[in-house]
Amino acid sequence: MKLSSAQINQKLIITGIQESELRPKLNELGIINGKEISIIIKAPFSGPYAIKIDESIISIRKEDAENITVDVINDDQK
Repeated sequence: MKLSSAQINQKLIITGIQESELRPKLNELGIINGKEISIIIKAPFSGPYAIKIDESIISIRKEDAENITVDVINDDQK
């Protein structure tokens, strides 16, 4: 599923990032395959998302969240 479709506070794992000009920057911010991630805030009116990766909270545009694919982590998978 796309990151933009995920629910707030849902535990996710990144499974892919679509090739784009922004991909290297996302990788520098820690958005890489295999990382655990969660959405903290979805701003209204297609605004940015605040996401948590490791101990960092970063903001990305909704358009960028649509280029990131994730899977839900169930508690029994850990």
